[in-house]
Amino acid sequence: MIVKRKQKRRPYASELRSAAADATRARIITAARALLDQDDTPTFSLDVIARKAGVTRLTVYNQFESKRGLLEAVFDDMAIEGGLFELPSVFAEPDVGVAMQRFVAVFCKFWAMRRKPMPTLMALAKLDAEFAASLHDRIERRRKALAVLVSRLPNVA
Repeated sequence: MIVKRKQKRRPYASELRSAAADATRARIITAARALLDQDDTPTFSLDVIARKAGVTRLTVYNQFESKRGLLEAVFDDMAIEGGLFELPSVFAEPDVGVAMQRFVAVFCKFWAMRRKPMPTLMALAKLDAEFAASLHDRIERRRKALAVLVSRLPNVA
């Protein structure tokens, strides 16, 4: 009688493959951002983005799972570039007046950097429900963050 033993599979990890996947992901995000930076209101289509990035639509789905996932990655990339990573230190600031000034400064810097695509983003939000939902969620997070700071002001309940 022959007994087969199941061998445990070793996890497969390749630094080259991971680096290639990261580069592909970055190309897709760059292509999506380039589409948003256009002067006219483009159709935010995964097919168009895939072509611009030199990949297939399936690759976009494999990297981001959905249009919403890609949008979140694009918005995260914009946030990092725009300095929103500074917000945790803003909320840690014990002086609420200084915290409010820094909060406003961070967002002024962010909006100044994103001035060109903002009309496009707003137009796309009117045309695309997924896009609108993603943008709405981010606006809500900003609103709640500001409410936290405002609640720290004296005589504000």
